[in-house]
Amino acid sequence: MIKAMKILCDILFLVICDKLIMLVCCSSDGKWRVDMDVTCWQGEHKYIASMALIALSYYIPFSIMIAPMFAEFSPPLKGNCRDYLSLTSTVELIKPYLSAVTLAKSCLLVGAQLISQGEPLGVLLTQLIMCLILFFSTAIWSWYSLSSSHFQNAISPAFPYSISILKSITFAAGIVGSVIELLFVHQLLPYSIFGIHLSKESADLEFLMIFLAIACILALIFYFSLKWIVKIDLQHGSSDGQPLLQGIEMQDSAAFAQVSQLVAFDPVSNHWFWT
Repeated sequence: MIKAMKILCDILFLVICDKLIMLVCCSSDGKWRVDMDVTCWQGEHKYIASMALIALSYYIPFSIMIAPMFAEFSPPLKGNCRDYLSLTSTVELIKPYLSAVTLAKSCLLVGAQLISQGEPLGVLLTQLIMCLILFFSTAIWSWYSLSSSHFQNAISPAFPYSISILKSITFAAGIVGSVIELLFVHQLLPYSIFGIHLSKESADLEFLMIFLAIACILALIFYFSLKWIVKIDLQHGSSDGQPLLQGIEMQDSAAFAQVSQLVAFDPVSNHWFWT
């Protein structure tokens, strides 16, 4: 039941919500965008749009306020083949953050389809605004959680902490993509970069591909440098004879294992975390 709710209210949220909103949308000349031969709020569109509005009035609040409350921490992985072939994962997002992301998706769809009526400028501006809000909220929230004085809260907004960084990077990529497309729509995008000449028809796609290649190279450099730093730190920690879980006595390890659901080492903050 919980997995079905996660699929319907999280994974398929954009698809379902987009189709329901499209059933309501009308063009500037008063025609139904799904079928331009039908006048808005006349005939069959009146009944279809009414049912779509009723479905949206239940589906969006349910996905934002109720579905995240049923999110559960997955059991820790044992490292066997069955774990990797299943949907089991130790990646978790806290409930308020899930609600905030779902709300941002709803605003994105309403702004792109209902308000701007699918016009490229309106869609890109809505996407840019939502990505900016999600990027700064995720980055500030995760940076605050990384503070040593609040290190027990490092599961916020995502666990492990590296997921918060990946989501921030994803929203940053959305910002860059929106800016590139806005420049392309207004024909302000340069047609050469690093001495490479770009075609006028696909300059935006070529810019995005170049940006993606640079981002992948930087990500690989960051990943391998991070692995090297963690390896050196672990070697120093083992040579000094210090326990990896500082502040927890060994005689309490059995009780600790009973109350903890997740224990993981986060290489970004170089600490062990538990929930």
